[in-house]
Amino acid sequence: MISKFTIMLAAVAAVSVFSGIGAVSAYAEGHPEFVPGRGSYGINFTTKGGGSFKYLWAGGGEMECESAKATGEIVNKTTVEKVVVTAHKCTSEVLFGFGRKTCSNNSEGNLVTEPLKGHIGYIESPNLHNKVGLELEGEAAPGHGEEPLYAMFHCTSYFGFHIRGHLIGLIVSELNKQLTVFQIEYNSALGEQSPNTMEGLTKQQLVSQLNEKVERENVAVGQIVTATISPEGETIEIKTK
Repeated sequence: MISKFTIMLAAVAAVSVFSGIGAVSAYAEGHPEFVPGRGSYGINFTTKGGGSFKYLWAGGGEMECESAKATGEIVNKTTVEKVVVTAHKCTSEVLFGFGRKTCSNNSEGNLVTEPLKGHIGYIESPNLHNKVGLELEGEAAPGHGEEPLYAMFHCTSYFGFHIRGHLIGLIVSELNKQLTVFQIEYNSALGEQSPNTMEGLTKQQLVSQLNEKVERENVAVGQIVTATISPEGETIEIKTK
């Protein structure tokens, strides 16, 4: 049985307008830190997960990929950059029962995100006191009034999807200990990511947009995935004390 990387994106109609968020300056002193075992940054890492990779759209339709992987770099004590997720063999019912179609955005038939960047910090939630999260967003500066681009892809030439905004994942591995791998979970509640707020930042979410060929409102997007992050040739501690 094929091992699958699970991301489920359950969508509901968006009811709020984004404001500018995610700036490095929003992180106060005393935030969690990446601490490399040998003391130097510029650490490349790879990521893999288990389960299936899925998108679900409001109004019907889904996308499922057989596998996915990611690469990136820990560049300093709070920041990751050059994060790219590649999903393989993605097919979709698209929308409204058009039959199963291939979804991709490159010549090899894969679905590849934009280059992403992110920061670790404390989750702001009554149920997750002192828990650490990782926020991800597109590296490229968005246009006026837009959120950072996370990924865009096509399922047939007619349906082009743009995913914009910010992700927050919960780090579930042991803190304050040097590890060769650590895990992060992304979850969804009622079509929105959960948790959705980090200390010092406003509420964050992803939205899905259709391209200019179809008139449709943005929809909020929640993600579910558990991924294992492996620093190359290094151990990492996520230090909170």
